[in-house]
Amino acid sequence: MRPRCGGKATLIRFADDFVVLFQSEMDAQQFAKALPKRLAKFNLTLAEEKTHLLPFGRKHWRSGQSHPHYFDFLGFRHHLGTDRKGRMAVVRIPSPKSVRKFLAEVKEWLQQHMHDRPQDQQAALTQKLQGFYQYFSVWYASEKLRVVWREVYKLWKHALEGRSQRGARTWVRWTRHPWFTLPGPKLVHRTV
Repeated sequence: MRPRCGGKATLIRFADDFVVLFQSEMDAQQFAKALPKRLAKFNLTLAEEKTHLLPFGRKHWRSGQSHPHYFDFLGFRHHLGTDRKGRMAVVRIPSPKSVRKFLAEVKEWLQQHMHDRPQDQQAALTQKLQGFYQYFSVWYASEKLRVVWREVYKLWKHALEGRSQRGARTWVRWTRHPWFTLPGPKLVHRTV
């Protein structure tokens, strides 16, 4: 397809997921029309819910305005934004699906390990959070990572309160325990 394109074209692929970028809108439309036929030759089909033609790039960016189009790829939500110097930037944050999946796994783990020692729970939750940060800690993601951090704290507090018949305790009472700490997010990948 590339030799037939009027402008630049780039394919980014990981396993069975891919994103194709075109400089020309006409090239993108031709590719979108030809791709299902090409895949059909190999008995493959596109996932319709994941297949979109989106206007994206410098031509569609407006300084200080929210860009209505985004796409999810490899667990990240990509959309156009503005960097600190007022220039266009591709903003990557954890996708809502990635966040929901991670929090559901934490909740399930807490249910299975509800009666473990709090210190053991703290060690395991620390590992889980650090793994999440290791993958998702890029520029612009710190606010979303803080939301995940707070949600894990809430899930842990709820699980601990479920072990006793005394009911809910205030955050102040929980923070008196030296083991009731979880690492906050920090920027890991500065240049991605």
